[in-house]
Amino acid sequence: MFNTDFAKSWQTFTESTTEAYKDLEALNMGVLEKLTGKQIEFATFAFETTNRSLSAATESSDYQAMLATQTKLGNELNEKFIAATKETADIIAESREAYQGWLENEVKRWSEASATMTTPS
Repeated sequence: MFNTDFAKSWQTFTESTTEAYKDLEALNMGVLEKLTGKQIEFATFAFETTNRSLSAATESSDYQAMLATQTKLGNELNEKFIAATKETADIIAESREAYQGWLENEVKRWSEASATMTTPS
């Protein structure tokens, strides 16, 4: 004879697990979107800086002015890189906290769900 209590317990447990996977997927997507956004932002700035640098090199007839522009653009790129690195570290720190919260919640939920499970007879 089939134990319906076990089937109900198992269904509740699997629904809880499915919900946990969905929460984790949403968390992963949020982190991925933030990190990708930072990469795109920095890459765009780097391409724009490269274009400005090439324009300065080809349009300037004064070597000193061109060198000053190149130095300025290099400094801007360096500052942007440092800022992007810090912002990325912040995203990772925030995501660590989010993952830790997710894990703690899911361990609690799993413990509660497994405590109520009946064994098949």
